[in-house]
Amino acid sequence: MSTPDAEALHEACRHAGLDCTGARLIRRHANATYHLPAVHAVGRVGGSWDASRRARTSLAVTRWLLARGFPSAEPLDVDQPVDTGDRVVTFWRYYPPDPTHPPSTRDLARLLRALHTAPHPPFPLRQYEPLRSFATALAAARWLPAEDQQFLEQRREQLLGQYAGLEFVLPTGLIHGDADLGNLLRDRGTVRLGDWDGVCTGPREQDLALTHQAARFGAPPAQQQAFAREYGYDVTTWPGYPTLRDIHELHTLTSFLRLAPTANGEVRHELTRRIHTLRTSDHQTRWVAH
Repeated sequence: MSTPDAEALHEACRHAGLDCTGARLIRRHANATYHLPAVHAVGRVGGSWDASRRARTSLAVTRWLLARGFPSAEPLDVDQPVDTGDRVVTFWRYYPPDPTHPPSTRDLARLLRALHTAPHPPFPLRQYEPLRSFATALAAARWLPAEDQQFLEQRREQLLGQYAGLEFVLPTGLIHGDADLGNLLRDRGTVRLGDWDGVCTGPREQDLALTHQAARFGAPPAQQQAFAREYGYDVTTWPGYPTLRDIHELHTLTSFLRLAPTANGEVRHELTRRIHTLRTSDHQTRWVAH
């Protein structure tokens, strides 16, 4: 069955001159990501309110980084991004997963250390704004029970107040914005960093906190310890870490709020479960990745 994302992908492929025969949905979360086997590429379909800006920035930053020798995911050399009206599509080289040699948190730390020592790109970047996209998604989620809406808005305001009072110890500069282990891509002997939709200027601690938040999804402590050793700084020893952790956890609801009205029962169930654990200050219950 055709979907708005699939229709946008096909329209964008026609615009870019790409063969979309056999296109297959890999993942639908913040974006819908499709494998395009005929051209060894992936198409990323975004539908958020700021998808066009994010797409243009991610293309500009990754091209600049690649020219500097940084192992970023590589955008295709086509006319992009493609705006189809209510969707924005970008195209990237496809890196087949290698389950025998998955990237590690040490790989992620090494890449972030290199990224965080890079100069500012020769073009403007937005400043990191915590929970901006979450606020937009929450405002549109009118189907949520009123008590959940009220709790989530109050929690957002509380965390923003805490964030405003943080004293960061690392320099502010270029950050990835979504430095998750799942955004690493193996390209033979090279590990590349993908998914640059959140790239911006901000505190480096923001990039580091996400790896430690992975404990919520069952990541073992050894992975987090290896990450801190490789990067050279353990962000969990900084007093502001719990605030960044809680901001990341609240932010994970953003895609669920967007998808839940039309998604399957598992997505709605996981959203309800996450809201419950946040309401009860339960940091022990494991969440399920989608």
